[in-house]
Amino acid sequence: MHTSYLSDADLAAAHLTQTDDIAGTVAEVVRGVGPRARVCVLPEGPLTIPYVDGEH
Repeated sequence: MHTSYLSDADLAAAHLTQTDDIAGTVAEVVRGVGPRARVCVLPEGPLTIPYVDGEH
């Protein structure tokens, strides 16, 4: 996650980690997952409630 509003401790409590290099972090994770990786961007994360549809 990239945010200026939450501390590293706040993010850790939510099982998240801070990144200063969004592109680098995404590239690293995609390399680790493989070419079929999918990425979801939540530009207004605090105002968004994501969910995963189990049928796909």
